[in-house]
Amino acid sequence: MTTYGEYQEDTATALVALIGKAELPVEPEAIRNALECRSILLDDARSRLILFGSQRRGLGRYKGSIGLLAQTLDQMPASREHYVPGGLSPLDALSIAPSDPTAHWWREAASNHVLATHQLAASPDRDAWLRDNGSLWHLVGDSAEIVEALTVLDHDLTEAGLLVTGNSPSDVDQARANVSYLAKTARWYTTNPGADFASANSVRELDATGVLLVPGPGDLAPAQRHLANNLAPLRGSHSYEMPFGPCITTDEAIRFIRTQEQLTRRFAKTATQIPGCSTEAAGFHELADSLHDLEPGARLLIDVDPTLPRAHITGQLNELGYRARALDLDNKLQTLSPGEMTDLLHATREACVQGARALRTEATREHSNLRRQDVTKLVGPTRIHHNSELDVRLTNLINVNAQPVGLPPWTPANAVERAKLRATLDSTPTSRPPQHPSPRPRAGRDSYGR
Repeated sequence: MTTYGEYQEDTATALVALIGKAELPVEPEAIRNALECRSILLDDARSRLILFGSQRRGLGRYKGSIGLLAQTLDQMPASREHYVPGGLSPLDALSIAPSDPTAHWWREAASNHVLATHQLAASPDRDAWLRDNGSLWHLVGDSAEIVEALTVLDHDLTEAGLLVTGNSPSDVDQARANVSYLAKTARWYTTNPGADFASANSVRELDATGVLLVPGPGDLAPAQRHLANNLAPLRGSHSYEMPFGPCITTDEAIRFIRTQEQLTRRFAKTATQIPGCSTEAAGFHELADSLHDLEPGARLLIDVDPTLPRAHITGQLNELGYRARALDLDNKLQTLSPGEMTDLLHATREACVQGARALRTEATREHSNLRRQDVTKLVGPTRIHHNSELDVRLTNLINVNAQPVGLPPWTPANAVERAKLRATLDSTPTSRPPQHPSPRPRAGRDSYGR
């Protein structure tokens, strides 16, 4: 099962070969094939940006980065051979195996990029990758490096007269500088490279009630994301009257908190037994402590109308809790790799964040079905207000592990080729610097003022 990360690595390999070694093709057919594949790569890069920008939720500085990449792609020159009468379709262009090495690497770059985008778009966990800012920055960084590589390659094609361009060299250098800085910034904010494991061939087995089954330890992270997806659409504004009932009920909230606390403590214990997972163990412990602090306030909640429909998350919680315990007793949790344990931490945090947001939205909205019971029996049930103890605890859970402190920059072991591409780009100028006479002629006394 090939993943997004593997196809992205192959794309980086092809681009490194084009930047470092490949010479421009000479034969007309090879030129045509290379330019067709370049156009396909450009179109697919735009399609990926549309996929990233399809989310309605505001994403702060991430939103501006999409616009910067889209603007850079729109300013890239079109090829003279693209869309001419009798031109090849994208499928036909990628199905041809050219003999010219440069055309071959262009085909490899385009085909692998298209396949990587497909794996990401068709993955069952796509919404989870696109909803998490730490994962979004990882994907934006990949796209920024692809766009920067195309900027470098376009210079040689333009000098050979194969591209239609009206951009000055200074405009190209400025565009590349912006994209290069964006790629570096994206790596700073990448906290979840789990999208590398996205695959369109991932099999998700659901039962009749919509519960994602957990047959093995590798299915725990997808199950947590499935739980997060079930909770995320239930969020709304605080004054919005939920047409399908409350975001979450009291019983579901308490069950969610207890189950997730048990899971995080179990995962923390497992992480301490896996070499190289001390950071993940600390992250699970931090989540468990925040959940533990939240439970006393949740136990004081009551439902105004217990007959309203539920969010139907109990079945998924039961599946997660039962299967995690069974896998732990069978010593199967210890078979998780460090990368899978990191992915499980991010998925668990995503589920906890979405659960906390659903509970906070339901507790503080105008027509909330939740009330805080009066333990003194003097006032009666009261509403939960902003900045109350429960609201503060929920906010703390939402923000826990949001930005790990003291961690090194993102350097995953499965991104070797992308690291080579980054190093190649850092050492390759867009164009050669202008040549000046060397040594410069020195003006003598007699030549002054002439």
